[in-house]
Order: sequence, then C-alpha cells, then structure tokens
Amino acid sequence: MRKEVERAPVRVENRLMRSSFTRRFSPHGPLGIMMLENTPMPFLGCMGNPATFEYPVVYRTAPGAWANAVMAGELSLTHSVQATARQLVADGAVALTTNCGFFARYQHAITAAVEVPVAASSLALLPLLTHLVGGGGRIGIVTADSRLLRPELLTALGLLDDAPIAIVGIEGSPSWQEMQRPAPAVDLDQLRSDALDSIWRLQEQFWDLRCLLLECTGLGPCSAEIRERTGLPVYDAVATADFLMASVPHGPKDASAH
Repeated sequence: MRKEVERAPVRVENRLMRSSFTRRFSPHGPLGIMMLENTPMPFLGCMGNPATFEYPVVYRTAPGAWANAVMAGELSLTHSVQATARQLVADGAVALTTNCGFFARYQHAITAAVEVPVAASSLALLPLLTHLVGGGGRIGIVTADSRLLRPELLTALGLLDDAPIAIVGIEGSPSWQEMQRPAPAVDLDQLRSDALDSIWRLQEQFWDLRCLLLECTGLGPCSAEIRERTGLPVYDAVATADFLMASVPHGPKDASAH
C-alpha cells in the first residue's frame, strides 16, 4: 500500500491579485458620512476620524440630529436627514453611511432620497449575517442601548422574526453615560472594559454565539480587541463602510461613460 506523505501547504503569491487588492479602495468619489450634532469621538476606528478609512470621506452634520433624538427615531428629523443625504451626494459621495447605528431608523427615508448605495447602520448587515453564521449559531448584537433596539426596527431592516439573535447593551456604564453628553470625553480604556463586560454577560447567557455585530459606531476602536478576546468574527460600522466602498466603481473615472 502506498504511504501518504503529509504535505505542507503551498503559499502562492499572485502579484496581479495583490496589486488589484491593494487598489480595491480607489473609488470614483468619497464615502459620505452623516454625522450627529454631538461632538464625534476622535479615536482611530471611529467614523469621525478620517484616518480610520483607506479612501476619502466627506462629512455633513444633520441639523437637529442629537444622539437622543436619533436613538428615539423622532419623525421630525426625517426631512433633515434626507436633505443631508442629498447634500452629501452633491458633495460627490458615491455611497452613504452615518456615525450612529440608530440612524437605521431612517434607512428607508435615506434610500428614498438618493440613488447611491446606503447603509445607515451596521444593522443593515443583519439579514446577510443570518446566512453566514454556521452550525445553527446565534448573532450577538452589541448596542449602545438595548432598551431602544426593538424588534420592529430589526424587522424593518429585513430581519426575519425567528432569526437567531441575542442583544446586549452598554447602557448604564460609565462610557454610555459619557456618550449622552453633547461633547463626550470618552475614555478609551473604559470603553473597551464596558464593551467586553457586556459581551461576557452575553456569552454567559448564550453559548451558541457565532459572531458579533457592533451597532454602536463608538465601539469601532474596540473591534480588534473584541475579536482577539472572544475568538469570534466581529462586524462593525467600519466593516460596513468598507463593504459599501468595495462595491462602487473604482479606478479612473471615464468621462465618456453614460
């Protein structure tokens, strides 16, 4: 009988593929980011820091869009949100997102106002993630305030009623209290601690978590450590933005295109 020889994996470097990959973020225009009225957090990994992204970004603040109003889904903000979206597109934005996951409440209003791709929140990824998790696993959602992340919002985003999810929030934590201020001075170490404490509680309750979705854009700077500490895939607002920008036309813009 022929003896099988264990072979080491062969790593092949495709230079053409590598070159294409490094150029994947050369879009025809910037990512448009709709901002809260609250002063944005400055950390790398936050939506308000342009250095977070591998492509150009353009910002506009939606008038009246304070965090508490957006999280409550105040209907009076709809016109402001739509007008801001149109302004971002007029600024050249080829795709739109925001710096607060609860702008998901205005997802349909924004898409009705513009013709570019829109992901108002990382929550827009939820229907996709239900198809990606394996082994009958569960999606853990980490939000700024679990009391406000209600089923009707998730249903409006296309999530099925019986989708396997579990929700935990950082409400009541020192970081959450600071985030409620008009000009928050969040401590990054405290934020990591508060986020991980919430996730440990979630894991104690649900043993079948297969991935984590961070609704709160402020948790972006914590994503890498959360992946490392939990061993789970983590999806956040930056990953959502990258998903948008990887899909739009790239390379030199053809002026003759119709």
